[in-house]
Amino acid sequence: MVLNEPLYDSYLPIVRRAGGIPKLVRLEPPTWSLPREELTAAFSDRTKLILFNTPMNPCSKVFDRDELDFIAGLCLRHDAYAVCDEVVDAYEAVAEELQEDVDEVEISVFSEERTSDAARIYVLKRELAEVRRAVYPLRDPINRFVSGGVRGIHADAGPYFRDVGDHLARVSETIDSLDSLLSTAFEAHMAQISIQQNDDMRKISAAVGLVAAPTLIAGVYGMNFNPAVSKWNMPELNWRYGYPFALGLMLAVGVGMYWWFRWRGYLARLSIEPTEGEREKGKRGEGKNGKHD
Repeated sequence: MVLNEPLYDSYLPIVRRAGGIPKLVRLEPPTWSLPREELTAAFSDRTKLILFNTPMNPCSKVFDRDELDFIAGLCLRHDAYAVCDEVVDAYEAVAEELQEDVDEVEISVFSEERTSDAARIYVLKRELAEVRRAVYPLRDPINRFVSGGVRGIHADAGPYFRDVGDHLARVSETIDSLDSLLSTAFEAHMAQISIQQNDDMRKISAAVGLVAAPTLIAGVYGMNFNPAVSKWNMPELNWRYGYPFALGLMLAVGVGMYWWFRWRGYLARLSIEPTEGEREKGKRGEGKNGKHD
């Protein structure tokens, strides 16, 4: 039995326990190309089986069409079987875990708390790219197995490969969908940051305005024009209630500006979530109609 290295550590004990004699052919980095001379030398009249993975773990090697045709030719020449141990089923579990991570990112992005999700979104997109590199190259070989386009693959094996192809199609669609969701989440995250920055600037501007108005009044009265020279030179300086009047004016202007800022929304927290009134209105509409419009 011919096996390609690197391989799972459980293969050799299983082969020996079944009475087989393993013949190992090593693929070397960085290209992990199929060593055709070594593989040809490993085959003999006693060879009954070759076992290979595509993708080949742990190096993620995906055999191309020429390599698959070469393996098929050796199997036909020596009347041997080729067994491809696919790991497609595991890709669906990986896709489900990525789906959970993307859902968590979406919840975090649209939460009211200030979060920094850009780095996590980038990491998830990198993971999706790695899964895509492992999944996408398999689609063409599996389709050729299904259609009988590879020598040595009997037509009766088509339904089995078709099942593998269906798994690949579902995983590919999930990956594309998650990548699109992450791109949308990243754009929404940047929009949230922009909204938060605008909110901060409005609050800072409002706070500066609340301080600037009383400061302006105090500066005017601090010029100390002599009322004796002209009746227009701050006659309230000689007024009995001049000082309380100045303080009251500062307070009145500050309170008026504060309420005006609140009315304009400069001091309110910006949020994309529905307000309490909108929620109550939605509940009343749901109870009346039985469902949301």
